[in-house]
Amino acid sequence: MKQKINFKGFFLVLITLLPVLTFAQKVRSVEKCHQFLKDVPVNCLLADNAEKLWVGTHRGLYVFNSFEGVRTMHEEGAVTAIAMDHNIAWSALASGKIISSDRSKSFNLKGAQISSMKIKGNELWIGTRKQGVFVYNTSTMQLVEQYKKSNSNLRSNEVNFIHLDRSNALWVGTSLGVCHIMNNVWKLHKSNSKMTAAVEKNGEVWLMSHSNLWKIKEGNWDRVVLRRGATKGKVNNMYFDDNGRLYLASDIFSRYDLTDKSVKQYNKKTGYTQDKTLCIGIDSEGDVWAGTAKKGLFRFNVITEEINDSTNVFTLNNLFFEDDSYELTYQTKMELNKLIGYLKQNSTFTIEINGYTNGLPDNEYCEWLSTWRAKKVYEYVSAYGISKTRLKYNGFGKNNPMATDEAKERNMNQRVEIRVTRNTSLVEY
Repeated sequence: MKQKINFKGFFLVLITLLPVLTFAQKVRSVEKCHQFLKDVPVNCLLADNAEKLWVGTHRGLYVFNSFEGVRTMHEEGAVTAIAMDHNIAWSALASGKIISSDRSKSFNLKGAQISSMKIKGNELWIGTRKQGVFVYNTSTMQLVEQYKKSNSNLRSNEVNFIHLDRSNALWVGTSLGVCHIMNNVWKLHKSNSKMTAAVEKNGEVWLMSHSNLWKIKEGNWDRVVLRRGATKGKVNNMYFDDNGRLYLASDIFSRYDLTDKSVKQYNKKTGYTQDKTLCIGIDSEGDVWAGTAKKGLFRFNVITEEINDSTNVFTLNNLFFEDDSYELTYQTKMELNKLIGYLKQNSTFTIEINGYTNGLPDNEYCEWLSTWRAKKVYEYVSAYGISKTRLKYNGFGKNNPMATDEAKERNMNQRVEIRVTRNTSLVEY
C-alpha cells in the first residue's frame, strides 16, 4: 500500500525523496499467486508461440490462454511429457501411448516410461526412464532408431531430459552424463553426473546435475555455484524469465538471481504450497506457472507497481533522541520497524541516514553525537535483515537546523534524516 509522508510534532526522522523519484517509474513487481486444477498432480508444462500454455496432468492434457481460459484436450490418463510441432502438441501418456492434439496421429510405446520429448524437423525424439531414446518420424509414424547404451554414446538408458538448442543440437541428459548430438555426432560429457534439467538463455545452455549447475557457451563449461536454499533434493525443471532470473523446481520452488546471488523461496506465505514442484513454464505475458506433485497448478501473475513524488512512502511518528543521547528508545524502534518492512518490500531502494544535533554544544561534540545517532539507526536496520550494501550513514553535527535552539524547539534539530533513493542495479521483487 502506498502512503504519504506525514509530519506531526517533533519527528526525528525525515523521509526525503531525491529528484530521481520525481516522475512515475517502476518500483517492483508483485507476484499474485492463483491456484488452478487443485489437488491434481501436474507433471509437465510447455508454452508455445501462440500464447498458449499446455499442461500435462495426472488426468490428461489441458491448455490455457488469456482468451478462452482453460480447455480440456483429453483426459485419457496421466501425461508425462509434451512436445510442440508448430501448432500441434504431442502428449505422452504413462501407458506409453503418444497422441497429437488434433487426434490425427498416435502410436504406442507399450511399457515405456516416457520422461521427455522434443521435435527436431520431422522427427520426434522420445526419452524414457529405462529404454533410452526412441526416434519416430512424425509423418509416417515409423520408428527411425532406438538409441541406448549398446549402440550409442549413452552410458545409461535412464533419460531425464531432451533439449534442442538454438544451434539445432540435441542434449540428452541421463543418470550418467549428458550427450551432445550435432550432425549425428555424439559426444558424452560429465559421465559420472546425474543430469536432471536443461534450459537456454541468450545462446547459453544451462544444465543441472545432481550437485552442480553448468553454463555452456561456445564449448566452454563453467560451473555456477548456487547459494544454500536455492534447491532441495533433485531439480526437476528450471526456467529463465525475461529478467534473466532462474526459477528452480525441486522439493521447493525458488527464484535465483545470478547477479546478486539472492534467493526467493515460494511457500504458503506467498500463496504457494509446501508441495514438491515438478515443472515450470513462463507464458507470453511473463507470468510464471508452477506444477506440483499433489496440489495442482499455480500461476504467479506479475503486477507492476509505480510511484511518483506525491505517493511515496509511509508515516513515521515518535522518532526522537533525548538530549546528549544516541540511544534508540522503544518508540523509536517501533517506528523504524515500519522502515524495515518498507525496505523489505521494495528491494530496489537504498537509504542514506544523516544525523544532526541542536546547536548548543561545540562543533566537535556535535559531529561525534550526530554520527553515533545515524550509526545506531544503521545498526538497528541492518540487524533486521537489510543488507548493509543498501545503507549509508553520516553525521552532520549542527548543520541544517529545522528550528531555533530555544528549549521548546530544539528537539526538532536532534534528528536523523533518511533519504530514500532507487538503485536499478538491485534485484526487484
